[in-house]
Amino acid sequence: RPPLARLRSAPRAGPLAERGGDEDALVPEPVLLAVERATAKGGVRLTDADVAVATGMPVDEARRGLLALAQQVGGDLEVSETGDLVYAFESGVRGALEAASARARRAALWRTWEPRLQQAARVGFGAALLVSLATVYVAIALLSASASSSSDSRDRGGQSRPVYVSYGSPFDFWYYTRPRYYDPYADPRRRGTRGGPEPMGFLEACFSFVFGDGDPNLALDDRRWAQVAALIRESGGAVTAEQLAPYLDPGRAPAEDGTADGGGPNVDEAFVLPALVRFGGAPEVVTDEAGNARIVYVFPELLTTAEAKPRGLLRPGRAEGAEARDPYLEEALVPFSRAEPEQLALAGVLGFANLAGVAYLGRLLSVVGAAVAAGAVSAEGAGVVTVLRLLYPPLAAYSLLFAFGPIVREVLRRRSNAKRVERTAVRASWARALQDRTASLARKLRAASRARPTARRPYPSKAA
Repeated sequence: RPPLARLRSAPRAGPLAERGGDEDALVPEPVLLAVERATAKGGVRLTDADVAVATGMPVDEARRGLLALAQQVGGDLEVSETGDLVYAFESGVRGALEAASARARRAALWRTWEPRLQQAARVGFGAALLVSLATVYVAIALLSASASSSSDSRDRGGQSRPVYVSYGSPFDFWYYTRPRYYDPYADPRRRGTRGGPEPMGFLEACFSFVFGDGDPNLALDDRRWAQVAALIRESGGAVTAEQLAPYLDPGRAPAEDGTADGGGPNVDEAFVLPALVRFGGAPEVVTDEAGNARIVYVFPELLTTAEAKPRGLLRPGRAEGAEARDPYLEEALVPFSRAEPEQLALAGVLGFANLAGVAYLGRLLSVVGAAVAAGAVSAEGAGVVTVLRLLYPPLAAYSLLFAFGPIVREVLRRRSNAKRVERTAVRASWARALQDRTASLARKLRAASRARPTARRPYPSKAA
């Protein structure tokens, strides 16, 4: 059946594209990835619900992204008799978008340079440790020589007693805290030999020692909503709180009968609200086989699809080749660092050396500063003291951050990891309840299956 209307959107060009006006909207990267993957083997027709299921985005946000993409690359927009908008794209959408949109070109340029800039910042932070060490101990040598010369001059003049600076040698720590570079009991295998991340250099390891390597759960929300959307479409648009709980944050384990309400009159399923808001869902009250009122949640917006046999790439209806859903959403624990143990040990030793040197330099500056005030230091020595006093605050701040930053981070890391373990355990308990499926929960799931809305396809299949 032909569509009610077909609109051809030509690639936008001209003065508006050059100056990046309001129509030069940035296409969200998840939308572009979903369309790009769908068109890998040729053209594709899809709806905003297809993209929402593939990415976990809200339907409205997916619709805006598809409209912006169709406007900028010249996609077909078809309005069906059911009033649904279908988008048709050919392969090569990313190249076409970057050719048509200056904003897309800037985004692509940033994606290219962002990892390089991040690596440069990490290396620069580690190099600052070596610069700080060199500055501190060269300064200590200069001040010690200045103090010695001033003492010698006072001895020759007989004006005052010599000034002795004796706080022990800052290099003594090398004897007591020499790092072990070879551990006979260490695992000889190294990262990078089994497909894992490549081992980092020592300068990057210094950054990792202080700040870590980021949160491995940054894409957790993307995974969460993609799993929820896939579950909703796989379940025909009607689900229960018990089905959604393994992917949300219910905050508590299920009741003894495996349900959220325990079969009682008090129902607390507020944890499903984010899913309702994101995917346009609504609660409905149905009656199960035992005559009990049950709450189910329907999401008709996620059921519109442009294909009679949906592609597994977009995961609608658990089609052939579709990715299997995880039984529950699992949060990864944040490691202290992915640097090698010997790198971390050396970074810690050098950080302690820097802190000890800065502390020694501060006490030395106070003693020599008093000599400068008394006029017992030459003009050159006084100039050195002035410069070092200007450098001392950033040197002290860096040394304190390097020494105490990992301690504070470790305390916070342990707390956050404990919460991650707790949340994952709660989700796993809901997944086990679904797998065990008590009689009460089974009745509720069957009631939800009877409340499924009718899936809409803009065009019926040829077989129909």
